Parts: sequence; C-alpha cells; structure tokens
Amino acid sequence: MNFCVIPIRTKSQRLQKKNYKDVFGLKLNSITISQAIGSGIFDKIIIAVDEDHEYDEMITLPANIIIYKRNPINSSPDSSLESIITEIINVFSIDLEDWLTVLQVTNPLRKKKYFDLISAAQKQGLHSSITSVVASKRFSYEEVLAPGFIRSNTQNKEAELL
Repeated sequence: MNFCVIPIRTKSQRLQKKNYKDVFGLKLNSITISQAIGSGIFDKIIIAVDEDHEYDEMITLPANIIIYKRNPINSSPDSSLESIITEIINVFSIDLEDWLTVLQVTNPLRKKKYFDLISAAQKQGLHSSITSVVASKRFSYEEVLAPGFIRSNTQNKEAELL
C-alpha cells in the first residue's frame, strides 16, 4: 500500500498557524493536500493534525484521506518529524511492504513529475526508500547518514546569513 502523511502543526514557535497561511490566495495546507490528491499515487493520505478545530476545515475531503489527531507528545515544539513518522507507522500498521511518503506543508513547490518519479521508482521495486535531496547549507547528506546523527529542529538553531 502507498501511504502519504502530511503533518500539520498549529503551534509554530516562529510563525503561528504557518501551515494555514495564504500564499497567493491558497492556504499552504490546501496546496499540499491538493498535490497529494492530484498525484494519484497514494492509496491513503493521512493528515496528521494537532488540534480539533482543524477537522472542520477539511470536512469535504475524498474517502481515501484520513484526518488523524496525533499524540500531543508528537505535537510539541520539541517533537521531531521522525517521532510523527514512527507514530503513523505504528498506529496505521504500516509494514516493510508499504511505502510512506512525507509531504511538508511548508514546502509547496512540488511538480507532478516528482510524484511520477516516486511512483516509477516504487513500481520498479529496486529501492527500500526514496529521499529528495536539494543543496543545503544546514547539513550534508553524508552527515545525516552517519551513525548517531540527530537533527536539530530549526527553531532551536541560531539564525544564519545565507
């Protein structure tokens, strides 16, 4: 089965409700949800929210979308993306035969061709995971793969000049 999880947290320390901000008349969360639906590659799309009021905004979603209120422990400013992924894997019994794609709401610049590439790679069955990589000054890919790597949340880092 091909799962997608879209984590949406309301209580950002730097910009409250950033996942609900309008960008050219569209909310960031709506852009990502529409892209996931429009890709046509996901059997289940799990929208992992942290507050009850978020349910009302998403009431007209298709049947393959699950709105899941995540554990408050994984909704705190100190919780990591990895903790949310682990929760989703456990709650929805996602196993090694399944695929799980994480779409961050704050990264809305996705093109359909990237979803097509994900789907093609999954169908080939040659990979156990797929990661998108872009040039970053935060840390290197090799650093992430090193034993003992722990990623800091961006709100805990000092501002950098790019």
